[in-house]
Amino acid sequence: MLHAHQEASDLIYAEGLLAGYRGYDRSGTKPLFRFDHGPDYTDWTYESLAPVSEAIIAGPDLPLVVTVRNSGEGAGREVVQVYLAEPDDNPSSPLQVLAGFTIIDADPGEHTEARLTVPARSLARFDADCPGGSGILGSTGFTLVGRRGTSG
Repeated sequence: MLHAHQEASDLIYAEGLLAGYRGYDRSGTKPLFRFDHGPDYTDWTYESLAPVSEAIIAGPDLPLVVTVRNSGEGAGREVVQVYLAEPDDNPSSPLQVLAGFTIIDADPGEHTEARLTVPARSLARFDADCPGGSGILGSTGFTLVGRRGTSG
């Protein structure tokens, strides 16, 4: 929470969509602890992020594979996260949003494929003026980012 203020006996949160890591990202503020903070007993290298299928079509969920290598000296567990970064720079919108995550385990030097699914709804945007009256627009272009939790 970046901007809470008290009015009488109410605590007002005025961030809108920019609460938590979304607000930290947008303001450039480094959080005290990253999103998946915890003791790390090994190191991880993110090697690739790819769709499961070669053809990506509008409508269905988007299955992804993130290849991660335990590049440390001990066995470990990692929370693999995929974020969607939107193309427009609206200051009231988050720079990126968490789209999916999973947990992997790997021994030193081991490569692991983390399988995640980005829900189709995460790739759509609402527009009251959308043709057909559904209000749902297809994706206008997102960047997928596979990484560890927000670190500032």
